[in-house]
Amino acid sequence: PAPPFLTWISFALPSAIVCLLTLYIVRSYEGRLEAQRRTEEELRRSEDKFGKVFRSNPLAVSITRLEDGRYVDVNDTWLQLFDWPREEVVGRTSLELGKWVQPADRAAWVSALQRSGRIQNMETRFHTRRGEVLDVLLSAELIDLAGEQCALIMVSDNTERKRAEKALSESEALLHIAVQGGNIGLWEWDVVTDKLRWNERLRAIFGLPPDEGELTLPRFLAAIHPDDVATTQDAFMTALANNTEFDKEYRIVWPDGTVRWIVARGHGEYAADGTPLRMTGAALDITERRQAEEALKASQARLTEAQRIGHF
Repeated sequence: PAPPFLTWISFALPSAIVCLLTLYIVRSYEGRLEAQRRTEEELRRSEDKFGKVFRSNPLAVSITRLEDGRYVDVNDTWLQLFDWPREEVVGRTSLELGKWVQPADRAAWVSALQRSGRIQNMETRFHTRRGEVLDVLLSAELIDLAGEQCALIMVSDNTERKRAEKALSESEALLHIAVQGGNIGLWEWDVVTDKLRWNERLRAIFGLPPDEGELTLPRFLAAIHPDDVATTQDAFMTALANNTEFDKEYRIVWPDGTVRWIVARGHGEYAADGTPLRMTGAALDITERRQAEEALKASQARLTEAQRIGHF
């Protein structure tokens, strides 16, 4: 017969192994549960963070199903910008709401988003609930929502900037017409670099070819009639220093010696601390007017002299 100790081992060992395996399995399961709990907690925190960013975002943010454009959710900024109540938006498509000014633009947008996975600052136009047309910048990114492909869309109102650009473009067009029709020369002096920018008309007024090299303030002063240089420069610098209008009539001398009269006006532009940055303005050739004035003065002088002689 086997010794008592060996007999005990033969019975106890299997039970011990079973207990150890059971303990290992239990602890492994508890570890997996803890890892799952941490993952779920991180996911919950991530979802909370996303929800806060989504709801408080100053941009108009929406989530739509990519397949049909049906709205899953929109934030308050979106509702304010487009003037729709939430219950009339969620569950409906952008086409049903008539949001796209050009419905075909949505198909092009979806195609581009599917190709690249994201779109940044696409310019398009949307209707509000009241039919107002907004120019917007649209950015979007593909996301997976419960296994369904969706688009996270952010929209910023670009209407005022587009209106300002249009107004500026129209203003520049009108200015161009005025400059061309009125033979007005335009100039800009960069105080920091001491360089001048002239349009072609101003170069012509000064008797310079269109391809004349770089212009500087000394080059400009050298073109002024010697008798007018000091007063013109003083008026120019005084206006810049005092933030007043430069307004001066003076003579210039062309490269071929021809003397012409011009009138120039301009205003300074300044940094926040008052430091002059540049001066811009316009100039007009008034030679014919000055010649007419001189001729009138001479005629009046002759008439006065003739009247004086007649009294004798």
